[in-house]
Amino acid sequence: MQALTGAGPAADSPRPDGAVAQMGERDVRTVEVRGSIPLGSTKPLGCRRKRGVPMQATAAGPRLTSFAPQFLVDDLARAIGFYRDVLGFAFGEPWGAFYAIGARDGFAVHLKCAPKIAAERAHRRENQHLDAYAAVKGIDRLYQHCLDQGAAIVKPLAPTPWGTRDFYVADPDGYIIAFGE
Repeated sequence: MQALTGAGPAADSPRPDGAVAQMGERDVRTVEVRGSIPLGSTKPLGCRRKRGVPMQATAAGPRLTSFAPQFLVDDLARAIGFYRDVLGFAFGEPWGAFYAIGARDGFAVHLKCAPKIAAERAHRRENQHLDAYAAVKGIDRLYQHCLDQGAAIVKPLAPTPWGTRDFYVADPDGYIIAFGE
């Protein structure tokens, strides 16, 4: 099994394919690929896969350079405040007072001022369905910072059966974000 290594942002770092990572790219040198659907596949995406059948990554195929959730928010300024002050994201000026993008450690979150379906948000919170998951180095410090900032802790920091330590926070619009190490 290969492990994720060199997961920090890097500039001018050589990659296995001989290319050089550009500033802001994730420097991922080896990655365990568990499964994916080939581009153009009409096969429905399911939650299960056959064990022991890893998918192969190819250097010639398309490569994702970012992946970010877009959260619909009621109050853009309040949401920016939470993601900035509690979670440490940096924001530029919002677009048209309805859209903002925050960045931290090479990752982004998109916030859009737009109506949500209240029943869906309530269902997700009642069942602790995650809206995003972030792997963290230094989980104890992040957890303490969230407590100090008054974040709504949905699930306190605790060991999991799968070997990580996780905690969940809810943002002001009810999105549940898990952090684990």
